[in-house]
Amino acid sequence: AWASRGQWEKAEETLWQLLETCSNHENNNNKGNDPTEERNTRMRPTEYSFAPLLHALSKSGRRDAGSKMEEWFDRMEQQWSVTPDRILYNACLYAWAKSGLPHAGVRANALLQQRIHRPDTHSYTSVLDAYSKSTALSNPSLAADQCDALLNQLELLDQDNHNKNKNDD
Repeated sequence: AWASRGQWEKAEETLWQLLETCSNHENNNNKGNDPTEERNTRMRPTEYSFAPLLHALSKSGRRDAGSKMEEWFDRMEQQWSVTPDRILYNACLYAWAKSGLPHAGVRANALLQQRIHRPDTHSYTSVLDAYSKSTALSNPSLAADQCDALLNQLELLDQDNHNKNKNDD
């Protein structure tokens, strides 16, 4: 509910409550003095636990939404061994594109190249959008070169998908 309203602070507060509950649940299960006590270690966060906060951040209009989302990605992976999926990464790329920060294109492209496994057209479109609204203002030739490289990558991705579908027939 908080995500649809763009109220990322409330979404973050709710997530912290959930994570605390998961942590307390795991700590209680690890005590286990009674060998007959059934241990339920299923209460762990997943990428879906983080999705409301991350989507709320991407829609918040905050200039720092992309960097805040990347901080959460690091927490997800380091503290809870949860890997963000492509949809969450795309939401972060969208946030970078909407930030208007001078380095947004570079940052979004780095995220695309280094962290996203199997990017899709939405991934590339958001990075192109980020370049068009950021670096293009200060260094148009760099932005154009990066956009050309991204379009070439997207074309190769399309060819790979076409060949894969052709081979599946």
